[in-house]
Amino acid sequence: MAEPVSANVLRALSHPVRLALLVALERDELTAEALAERLGLTPHETATQLAVLRETGLVTDGHRPGRLRTTTHGWATIDAQLRHLGAAGTDPPD
Repeated sequence: MAEPVSANVLRALSHPVRLALLVALERDELTAEALAERLGLTPHETATQLAVLRETGLVTDGHRPGRLRTTTHGWATIDAQLRHLGAAGTDPPD
């Protein structure tokens, strides 16, 4: 049986900037400053959105000091959330 849907994870995934951060971090460990530059964000906006991703466990410290990365657990959580939603029959009507 799939784990219950976490509203916090779904809320975290609902923001386009947070999704862009996750995709960027999936490819490489980056500093917050590098993320801001790569995505054209202000340092404040980057820090705010990263805080949400950290709280949900989707982003953690990287292997190198000062760098961030997505977590294997984070992607597994996302996958489980989506599978749970699909199994629950919550797909929008045609």
